[in-house]
Amino acid sequence: MNTKTDTAMKFARIPFAAAVVLLLGLAACDRRDVEDDTTATPAEATASREAGTPPPATDVEAPTATNAPEPPDASEMPAGSTAPGTAPAGATTTSQADALAMLMTVNEHEIAAADQALGKNVTGAVRDFAQMMKTDHSKNLADTTKLGGAASTSPGVKALKDKGDADLRMLDAQTGKAYEKAYIDAMVKGHTDALAMIDNTLLPAATDTNIRQHFTTTRAAVARHLEKAKEIQGTLK
Repeated sequence: MNTKTDTAMKFARIPFAAAVVLLLGLAACDRRDVEDDTTATPAEATASREAGTPPPATDVEAPTATNAPEPPDASEMPAGSTAPGTAPAGATTTSQADALAMLMTVNEHEIAAADQALGKNVTGAVRDFAQMMKTDHSKNLADTTKLGGAASTSPGVKALKDKGDADLRMLDAQTGKAYEKAYIDAMVKGHTDALAMIDNTLLPAATDTNIRQHFTTTRAAVARHLEKAKEIQGTLK
């Protein structure tokens, strides 16, 4: 074979080799496309369900709820309201009507005790005190009634009346100087308790301005009675 023939054969082999390289490259691309295509077709999904295998998972995120109610913020709630599930704040358990009835019961007890002391023929400062109790508490009872005070069968009023009746029975068992001392001792204790009741029960229950003023005026009178009773107590043996 001469030189010209050899040269022609070399140039003929170059296009063939390039074609082989091109075909190999295309085949590799086709394999990558097949491997990357993981999306199941409807037919493949149906076949997967029938075969008992789940279809390929997707990267779709679950929707997030945007309308779910948020719990109430206690700092933003109106004054006096409570969060759901909590008990409301307690209020005054004694009504204004019962407060008036309680004051009437105290007045009635002091009048009864004064009548008892005068009936026992107490003397001197004790007699003067008993007479003052009857006069002052009779007036206070009338004023309380004018403001709407009426008898009540509420537990608080009943307990107050029962205690007063028991105290009177104990006093009635005494006579002479022993009675005078027991009566003044009872007045000191009774007026001390009355002041506490006015401060802790009657005044907090008052919603009417006139009634609240009446309780305030009554408190001042009770305080004066207490001081007088303590003064007499110091002179009795």
